[in-house]
Amino acid sequence: MVNLARQLSFGAILLVVSDIYGIAKLWDGADPDRARQRQRIYDLVAATATVIILAAGTPARRANLLVDQLLGWPAVALWLAFCLPVGITAVLVGRICLREMLTGDITRRERVVFVVIFCTAVVAGLEWAPPSSRHSDACWQISRSSIPRCIARPGPSPPRCSSRSASRPFP
Repeated sequence: MVNLARQLSFGAILLVVSDIYGIAKLWDGADPDRARQRQRIYDLVAATATVIILAAGTPARRANLLVDQLLGWPAVALWLAFCLPVGITAVLVGRICLREMLTGDITRRERVVFVVIFCTAVVAGLEWAPPSSRHSDACWQISRSSIPRCIARPGPSPPRCSSRSASRPFP
């Protein structure tokens, strides 16, 4: 049930991202008279991505694992469905901020706001890579070398501690 809640939270995040995208499109010069119609399309894209996330997450939920633990094509589909809207929105917001900062016709306070928004967009853009590909191997190696008395096993169960000496290899 926890994995279902996590995957549904991706959908909630995408609905927020679709609203941010709609605001950014208005800021970018889109026709305000058609904003509601466009927003319905953005929300439909977020809902479709959520359905893809739930469908792709089914094997992991059945195995009672996180998607990053199961890996495979369903994990790729899930992360693409989540990361593409986030990345596209981050690029749009970053481009708008750069354009606004380069106009030169803004106050210092406005410039600070644009820098903060731009940095946030950059961080969101850097989050495109799924956590499994960015962190798992490195974290696994660090945990194995940093905590030699604990035997960390991949999977849903937490690591168990042992009285083995630090010089013995892990199973």
